[in-house]
Amino acid sequence: MKWKVDAGSQIAGSLAVTPVGVVAATESGDVMMLNFEGAKQWTRNISGTVYGNMAVGQNQIIVAITGGDNLLTAFDFQGNQIWNFVPPK
Repeated sequence: MKWKVDAGSQIAGSLAVTPVGVVAATESGDVMMLNFEGAKQWTRNISGTVYGNMAVGQNQIIVAITGGDNLLTAFDFQGNQIWNFVPPK
């Protein structure tokens, strides 16, 4: 083992690998980027829980959310929220 991180809550889905690090999401609604040495680069809190896999595109991370305000949220690799998808009611 090279490193480990206290996520503060149970990791709910699979980790996603990006060009700059690894992204994890917790049951408490935190999405966090860790660099390849295990240091937290950023953490963002979302409304809801991520139970599935996150998708990594050319310059974004797409997070599918259960029980939140948005169905999908996308972040860039620096943790900036790019867009949300709210399902029609």
